[in-house]
Order: sequence, then C-alpha cells, then structure tokens
Amino acid sequence: SESSSRRGSAYRTRGPRRRTSGSSTHSKHSSMESSTGASSDSTPGMVPILTNVESIFETLEHHHALLCNCATNSFSEDLGKWQKRLQTLETVLHLWMDVQRDWDEMEDIFASGDVRAILPKESRIFTSADQSYRQLMKEVKSNANIYQSTSKSGRTEFLTKL
Repeated sequence: SESSSRRGSAYRTRGPRRRTSGSSTHSKHSSMESSTGASSDSTPGMVPILTNVESIFETLEHHHALLCNCATNSFSEDLGKWQKRLQTLETVLHLWMDVQRDWDEMEDIFASGDVRAILPKESRIFTSADQSYRQLMKEVKSNANIYQSTSKSGRTEFLTKL
C-alpha cells in the first residue's frame, strides 16, 4: 500500500525566520509533523525537513541484523544486494542530515540583510545552495519513500556538492 511504502520517511516543515525586536532568535519550525511526510500544508516559505531519523536508523540496524542472520541461506546473493541497499540508504541519510544541519545554520546566518551586504559572494553561493536544497525537499515531500529518495541516481553527489 502507499502508506507502507512511505512509512520510512518523516519530515516536518520549517517556516520562514522571524526576528524578534532586539534579538537574534528565530522561529525554526512549524508545529506540523507527520510520520509519513504527507502534509497538506502549502504555506509559502515552508520547507520540509527530515525528522525522526533515529527510528529509521534503528529500523535499518534491525534489518541489517536480520539479513546477517539469513546469510547462510540459499538466498545469499539476494541478501548481499539488500545489505548493500541498506548500507547505501544509511550512508546517504547520514550525509543528508549533515547537509540539513549545515543548511539550517547557514539560513540563520544569511537571514540577515546585514550579513548579505557584508558577504555578497557568499550570499550568492548560499542562495544557489538554498534553492537546490528547497527543490530537493519539495521532491521528497511529493514522494516521501525513504528508499527511493536516498537511492536516486546522483543523490550522493548532489548532497556532497551542496
């Protein structure tokens, strides 16, 4: 079913930053969260972000253990393929979380017009990366299947470039 194919991916939307007077505190996240990633929110400026990845990593670890226990079985070739798929998923997801953390920090920094004025070259670089990241997350929102999102051709290279 569609819900079971989307089970492994979770995200929350992240709204635009709002400065409070005299403070550098920002509103980081909306309260919208879904275990399937199926949010009906279309508020402009909202960016889906990956959440609850700890449960995904736990599930991956459990599946790795199951596959290792079955390795003596006559399906060892198929098991090897699945082990490689799970390892790729885990590696890409770790990289993705690093990119998301860096994007979140950079967005805080470049939210200020002052910083953009002082660092115009860096601001242009961030703006390009920001657009790419937002497009990536828009794709994930439309298809929140974690395996498909992490195994897409060129995904590792794309995340590394960001």
